[in-house]
Amino acid sequence: PEAGGGVVAHEMAAGGDAATRAYRLLVVPALSDNYMYVVLPTAAAARGRAVAIDVADADRLAAVLARERVHALDAVLSTHYHSDHSGGNAATAARFGPSLPVIVGARDASRAPAATRGVRDGDVLAFSGGLRFEVVATPCHTRGHVAYVLTAAGAGAGAADGGAADG
Repeated sequence: PEAGGGVVAHEMAAGGDAATRAYRLLVVPALSDNYMYVVLPTAAAARGRAVAIDVADADRLAAVLARERVHALDAVLSTHYHSDHSGGNAATAARFGPSLPVIVGARDASRAPAATRGVRDGDVLAFSGGLRFEVVATPCHTRGHVAYVLTAAGAGAGAADGGAADG
């Protein structure tokens, strides 16, 4: 379903009804042919928080976060260092403060803007609302390219691969 401004929202459920939704995934068009992703946990204690993936356009991301009433980012995850997937990292970190984790594959960390942490295959990242991402090394587009496989408290899995499947 359309969430406004070209953003498409997907709801991932731990059970069969809206009361058991684990997270919302927003697919946000960026630049001329890319996408950013925003994962919003639906647990009451985590409302107003999110994880952003492949931030190419910090201003576009900020507009989506404001519309969704997100007041805090738990992290920015970059699949690789190319600017069409990480070009908004520095401005997003400046907006949310120096403690914002900006995470990228360890082999790309020195080249990714504002990176604070490098991750490796098999690492697991845990955030508010039971969001968990398993890191999968996919060194095909760049040597440090990773995908993030999302799971949340009993919900199905989804993956952000930053174009790795495209070569």
